Amino acid sequence: MMNSTISLPEINLQKSRPSLHTPLHVYLEKLLDELRDQDDGAMANYIPELAKANPDWFGISICTADGEVYEAGDSDVPFTIQSMSKPLVYGQALDERSVETVMRRVGVEPSGEAFNSISLHPKTNCPLNPMINAGAITVTGLIQGSSEERRFQRIASKFGDFMGRRPELDVSVFESESATGHRNRAIAHMLRNFDLLEDPVEESLNVYFRQCSLLVNCRDLSVIGATLANSGVNPVTGIRALKDRHVPLVLSVMTSCGMYDFAGSWFYYAGIPAKSGVSGGIIGVLPGRLGIGVYSPRLDEMGNSVRGVKAITEVSRKFGLHLFNSPFAAGSVIRTSTFLGQTTSRQVRPASEARAIRQHGQRVRVMELQGDMRFSSLELLQRDTQADIDAGRHLLLDLRLVRRMDSGSLQMWTLIIRAAAAAGVRIGLSGLESESRLQQHLAHLADRVDLSHVMVFNDLDSALEWFEDDLLRKLAPDTTTDYLSHETALGDMLGNIGLNPTQCGRLEAVAQQHAYAIHEVICEQGARSDRVYFLAKGMVSVRLQTRSGASPRLAAFHAGMSFGELALIDGGTRSSSVIAESTCIVYELELSALEEVFEAEPEIKILLLTHFASDLARRLRQANREIAALVG
Repeated sequence: MMNSTISLPEINLQKSRPSLHTPLHVYLEKLLDELRDQDDGAMANYIPELAKANPDWFGISICTADGEVYEAGDSDVPFTIQSMSKPLVYGQALDERSVETVMRRVGVEPSGEAFNSISLHPKTNCPLNPMINAGAITVTGLIQGSSEERRFQRIASKFGDFMGRRPELDVSVFESESATGHRNRAIAHMLRNFDLLEDPVEESLNVYFRQCSLLVNCRDLSVIGATLANSGVNPVTGIRALKDRHVPLVLSVMTSCGMYDFAGSWFYYAGIPAKSGVSGGIIGVLPGRLGIGVYSPRLDEMGNSVRGVKAITEVSRKFGLHLFNSPFAAGSVIRTSTFLGQTTSRQVRPASEARAIRQHGQRVRVMELQGDMRFSSLELLQRDTQADIDAGRHLLLDLRLVRRMDSGSLQMWTLIIRAAAAAGVRIGLSGLESESRLQQHLAHLADRVDLSHVMVFNDLDSALEWFEDDLLRKLAPDTTTDYLSHETALGDMLGNIGLNPTQCGRLEAVAQQHAYAIHEVICEQGARSDRVYFLAKGMVSVRLQTRSGASPRLAAFHAGMSFGELALIDGGTRSSSVIAESTCIVYELELSALEEVFEAEPEIKILLLTHFASDLARRLRQANREIAALVG
């Protein structure tokens, strides 16, 4: 008598670390909870051992085409693979024997009959497809090997390539199937009669029954699916399990025949090539994107898991995974990823504030997104942002270069937003078009989700400025200055440069004070540079007038800072305009008056030029840091 399980030769393969607390994982847990009350269906009883399973077991796993695994529920509970082995062995037969050889013995048309029907195609005398028992037994007989044991070991080894781990045989299920498989014996004798089986019936059936009795779990099913989704290469281990040219053929028969007589309705609603098994499992494959595995042993009248069908259909509906819901290809979604301080706003800040932002900027992740957004690209984004969310790091996401979004990506946005809210993390979104799908989705979410932690900005610069101000307020809440209402004396600004009171007085005597209304031009692009400005109150922006009529903001200055200093160096024309962002008070020092002061006291000129050169050098270093972050 054999033991309850038999260990096959060890396969030394790597394993992917499961993602346990991502938004997608949380969603899968919630989905299972919502479907647990679905207790329709019955256990498979024609194989007595299968009826012993716990009918309440319910697990799900998703493995992406690059090997990331998400699991929930009873995803590690072992069960036998049963008919889910059929597409794997079919692919193996194609690899070993060629398409032409296999097609001479097994067709690819839906049967329109029960999966265990004792019938062949009336013209070819061949099984209609490899997903019904007659076709599967024929395909198993095509696997090469000099003995029953060698053929089984080759199949088990191939399963190891697909799964990424050592498979085991459930001997009790194998013996149960062998003892009660009279209908399959009838099918095998029919196949032998038409010379479709080369080996003795019992040998062929033993290999088939053992192949169906190999133990898997939901994770295994999802990795198998992801291997098919990844052109036959296991994305967790990097091992090729199936030749890439045969993957479309396997997926084709899964699509048309994999869910028995439910195949048409299944693909109509779920739109995912799949194969079910009477143990209660389903393998789903979304080419190029993911594999999905579910397990729940209660079956409907067609032999498919009741909960499994509902779970995969809901995941497909939720994230827009229907195979024909592919109007555009997903591209790389993250263009740049930096921290606040590596990427800064255009507001020119005092050296102490700029230093504080650089030192503490890792509290805010800044990402520039691009391209088309769908489930796959947002799944990658939520991976990258989850570590930041877990660390309590705020997120600033610029979507200016995003082109399109599908419904699946919007659902992933919901998961990311919920995860950030639960962790107390702010999300800043910039560059959204006014009527974008995400804007409309956020408006819809506002009725049922707290969006107080989500902020939408017109552009990245204003978003960066807000997060910088917020960071500075948190670092020194009692010392933050309100530059829009506070007025700085000219003498204080000059003293900060290093001038003594007498020197300050000389410049104050020739300074002219002017008030500007919001949006008023202080100096215009192309005008002669004939003065230096010290901003006593308010905020101004430096803007460049382009040929297209746009006027992007190059920099912003607030009270206590100076601008227009190049007038002292070259006295040429203004390369940009300076416009009041608020009501402003400005001290203006004309070059003619300054020259008289410099002639009387040259040290004042040296101090001013030294300060302006140092300030310009600091801005250049910051620009270099931003460029390095973009290209690094």
